Amino acid sequence: MIPPILRKLLLYYWRDLICRRGNARYCPICQHRSWKFTSYGVMRRPDARCPWCGSLERHRCEWLYLVRKTDLFDGRNKTVLHLAPEACLETLFRQRFDKTYVTADLVDPHAMLRMDVMEIPFRADRFDVLLCSHVLANVSNDGTALSEFYRILKPGGWAILLEDIQENPTFEDPVIADSKERLRWYGHHDYVRRYGPDFIGRVQEAGFTVDIVAPQDIIDPAEFALYGMAKAVDDIYYCKKLDNKDTISFF
Repeated sequence: MIPPILRKLLLYYWRDLICRRGNARYCPICQHRSWKFTSYGVMRRPDARCPWCGSLERHRCEWLYLVRKTDLFDGRNKTVLHLAPEACLETLFRQRFDKTYVTADLVDPHAMLRMDVMEIPFRADRFDVLLCSHVLANVSNDGTALSEFYRILKPGGWAILLEDIQENPTFEDPVIADSKERLRWYGHHDYVRRYGPDFIGRVQEAGFTVDIVAPQDIIDPAEFALYGMAKAVDDIYYCKKLDNKDTISFF
């Protein structure tokens, strides 16, 4: 006699409680251990979502990269713009950067600023770091957005971009507007394109230098199962805005 919606919620939280028992999995973000991670996604991925903080594979990979391979947490204060902030990461960034940390989203009411990434309301050379995960595939003109990212970063500043990259070239068709058709063609109901390996060229056209970082460059083989990343995880795009000292001269 339990209403369907309430039954679904009870099953959801019961599943999380069950998965929290054990230590076969470890989330580096919330630092909790679990028996296993729960399934997640339109096409359900097993062992994907942390039952404690809700982090997914890409969030855990990004966090490990930021901690292990960047200077983000070297003790120097930095101005950080976090687009479409993930709840599992936002709390940690707020603790570390306080008033120099800004969150923005076009629709999420919990973000500090409601903002369209094609018209970012900040002056040029404003931020040291920009974090953007699975946003650009939703943007009608990603070239304009990338140019805005470049504009607001300080010389020497950098951005972390994460997108679902497929093997085939980038595909987009403005005629595909129905949510069901977008799900069929792009893999998500509100995407406007499906990126391919040529994504790097789009980022470089905005002026960035780009390093592609594979998960195995960050994580030891023995850690993949522990962090729930036995399945393929997307590469990380580390995009830097050069400053004067980085400029290469041949004269």
